[in-house]
Amino acid sequence: MTLTDFLAAVESDLRLRGFPFSRAALEAFVSSSWPLIEDDPDPARWASAFLEAHRQEQPETVPTSDKPALVRFDFPRQATAQEIFESLTRLRDRHFGNRSPSTAEQAQP
Repeated sequence: MTLTDFLAAVESDLRLRGFPFSRAALEAFVSSSWPLIEDDPDPARWASAFLEAHRQEQPETVPTSDKPALVRFDFPRQATAQEIFESLTRLRDRHFGNRSPSTAEQAQP
């Protein structure tokens, strides 16, 4: 597989995951990792590596009103249900201050 073909495959994988990214950042990542990629040219594996390396660059969605916020969650394909649950629990705790909203709070418009 050529570098160009591999780059297209990783780009396709990232787009299927809905992960926003810069083409320039992906090209830089693939170019710098190419010696390792040649030994293991699995686009899904390297898309996950790119995602992990650039996850901290993604802005966190913070609600700015009383209306529900739409939040997108990106998890590695191999994430278990338990890992996803724990991640969502941490997000909930951070938003609600380590407490779940009461039934009365949930019912308020």
